[in-house]
Amino acid sequence: MAKNYKKIVREEIYRLKKAEIEALKSMYNLYNDSADIDENAKLEIDDFAHQSQSMQSATNLAERLSADYEKLEEFMQISEDPHHIIEEGSLVVTNQFIFYIGLALQPFELDAYEIVAISDDAPIFQAMKGKSKGDNFEFNGTTYTIEEVL
Repeated sequence: MAKNYKKIVREEIYRLKKAEIEALKSMYNLYNDSADIDENAKLEIDDFAHQSQSMQSATNLAERLSADYEKLEEFMQISEDPHHIIEEGSLVVTNQFIFYIGLALQPFELDAYEIVAISDDAPIFQAMKGKSKGDNFEFNGTTYTIEEVL
């Protein structure tokens, strides 16, 4: 695997997380706008209930947005240096998937490879942490062989 593949994977993770944040911002704006009731309009009790639900949804989304921005900032601080043992910032090529350790996302495909981006809080990370090329680790009954650590 090319040494620059780690950089390509990091760029794709960043792009996907930014897209996720943009979608959350759109949802936040939708709920926030829905919570803004026209005070001059004739209102019914259901209108106030919907306003309350929209306000709560907007608040929840604002909290998630804040957390996602923080996670993205932390991700950008992870060293891009090569690794020989599995730790935060490693790109781990196994016989099953390619794992990137640093920021959790839904699995995605890149150049016909299945990429699984996980945080260092993920239980599977604990199973692979500190291992290196040629080692095996087991998680949920599946044995993974580490083919490369970048």
